[in-house]
Amino acid sequence: MDHSHPIYTEIVECQDCYKCVRGCLSKAIRVQDGHASIIKELCTACGHCVAICPAKAKKIRNDVKRAENLLQRKVRVIASVAPSWVAEFPGIDSSGFISAIKALGFYGVSETALGAQEVSARLVDELNSSEAGLSISSACPAVVEYICKYMPAFKKNVTAITSPLLAHTRILRKEFGNDIGIVFFGPCTAKKLEADRNKDLLDLALTFHELKEWLSDREIEMQGNLKKTSEKFIPFSAQEGSVYPVEGGMNETLNGWLDTNKTETLAVSGLDGLKYYLENFDPKGLDKNIFLEALACKGGCVNGPCRSERGKGLNDRLLVKKRVSYPEKNVKRTPRINTDLPLPYSPPAEAGSSSLGELILALAKIGKTSPADELNCGGCGYDTCRLFAEALINNKAETAMCASFMKKQAQKKANALLRCMPTAAVITDSRLRVIECNRHFAEMFGEETMQIYQVLSTLNGVYIEKILPFANLFKTALRTGDDISRENFKSDGKLLNISIFTIESQQTVGAIIQDATSIEAKREAIASKANEVLRKNLNTVQGIAKLLGEHMADTEIILRSIAKGFPSEEEQPVLLNQPGQKEK
Repeated sequence: MDHSHPIYTEIVECQDCYKCVRGCLSKAIRVQDGHASIIKELCTACGHCVAICPAKAKKIRNDVKRAENLLQRKVRVIASVAPSWVAEFPGIDSSGFISAIKALGFYGVSETALGAQEVSARLVDELNSSEAGLSISSACPAVVEYICKYMPAFKKNVTAITSPLLAHTRILRKEFGNDIGIVFFGPCTAKKLEADRNKDLLDLALTFHELKEWLSDREIEMQGNLKKTSEKFIPFSAQEGSVYPVEGGMNETLNGWLDTNKTETLAVSGLDGLKYYLENFDPKGLDKNIFLEALACKGGCVNGPCRSERGKGLNDRLLVKKRVSYPEKNVKRTPRINTDLPLPYSPPAEAGSSSLGELILALAKIGKTSPADELNCGGCGYDTCRLFAEALINNKAETAMCASFMKKQAQKKANALLRCMPTAAVITDSRLRVIECNRHFAEMFGEETMQIYQVLSTLNGVYIEKILPFANLFKTALRTGDDISRENFKSDGKLLNISIFTIESQQTVGAIIQDATSIEAKREAIASKANEVLRKNLNTVQGIAKLLGEHMADTEIILRSIAKGFPSEEEQPVLLNQPGQKEK
């Protein structure tokens, strides 16, 4: 795992769906061998890809072990918790929440909302004293990252005020000393990036999911019936800053202190909404201040990508707002710390625009050879075919991502297979209309069918009942989903071998049909010749047998006649006085 960036892809779990490419406004995704990985130089760490990945292949770097090491190294480590904790842990009161975190080894727990209050106090002074123009909030690190990387013309409009989290770390270090450790807990991925870049202020940023995992591993329960304790947030509880997690919450903290004749406040959530607001906007010529509260997550931080419980919407917003307390109306906050933050971010190095020739070649790879071919359907994740071609040139994409191209390729391959098959082939839909067939099919079923095929090069849309006398077999296959096979099926004087198979249950069936008439005729001819050969062989064998029988009879007669010319042993005469013999 690459620890240098908060988000990564578990390649073995990536399912080749490209949903992250479609959802990533920055197009910070590279697809290789069908798997999507993060291009960290382009990524804003908004975490949207993590939230939408259906296979859960997009992962967030787990920093629990690093937090445990920090607790061992530092005498005092303080937890800074995002105000959206009340929506993440509904039913838990603050004392029980604090007790559970302290049980992990933390010295104390403080509210990030304290830093939000400092930011708002500073912002009021800035806006009331500034000239007419556009100001964009710097509270969301993902928004700042996106503007600096992809809309650098508006970089100068981002307020040079630190984020609420970094403001909070300055409060804590001022209060408890610079030797403390600070760990943030919240629903945000971009906070990890903020921690990586500001190690002098913030040691680590963990998600609520990591907090729950940590508590579970340590067997520390955090339930609604957890006994109340006297634990409190340090150094004190936040007030209006707790409304920051909801869209428009930051603007709400400014109400009553802004000069409304001079400044108008607006709010936008979601990077796509921010892009829509700014894309064609020219701040020149404004006759008053426009302050734009911008958050990367739709609905605000309360709907961050690292919320383990998602989809509650309005309920979460109400939980957050219910806990907010407000200072007395006549009490104006005065900034207590330095909240300046020069923006160190710079746009990523551009790959450079491709030449027209390169674009034409890249478009040709996906079958786009004319403007009419450029559907701009967005299925690949890019808004236009030309942007996709740019991604191909820059090795960020693969041709397989173009659905229309792959469909045409599959169709070409299927057509080639059908065309080259030596037998008739046909595919029909649920209404028994031809979807696809080959020439052999048209030739097999009549001259009229063949004439239509020759004119149109297809029979698509024609009802199979008008072509075949055995359409009932197709109906049965559609109804039952079973494959049907018939050998030597008699139809219009022909013998057919028919195989009907289901492609999509009750929707699409296909069939391969072979004219077996000539084959059967050849079989009969071969069988006839074989029978004739067998008959001749049998006659020959019988002739040979007859000759052998006659020969054996003659031989027996001759041998018998010869045998009769010789006396038997008993009949032979006895010779007397033979040498060597005694007289009896």
